[in-house]
Amino acid sequence: MPSPTDEIFTEISKDYSIRWNFPNCIESIDASTSESIVLRAVVGANLKFVTVDVGACGKQSDGVFRNSALYQSLEARSLEVPEDTVLPHSEITLPHIFVGD
Repeated sequence: MPSPTDEIFTEISKDYSIRWNFPNCIESIDASTSESIVLRAVVGANLKFVTVDVGACGKQSDGVFRNSALYQSLEARSLEVPEDTVLPHSEITLPHIFVGD
């Protein structure tokens, strides 16, 4: 899957705000772990896959996210995350966030 762009994240953020009343959210992250493999999926507000990471060892536990391509992109600041925005009906500016398990 290609990396999400700023435009994709902006649309996802709008969807979260409208559908879930959760402004500035750009992804939900969850993982399914078996004895030998981990599937980490990132979805938007409409439950469509945005990114998927497959193949980490199931016994790595919390280290799985740190070894994912998504984490590496965030650390390298190469992921096109939208600029901080003002929350609706306020003057508070906050960054966009990911929520996870």
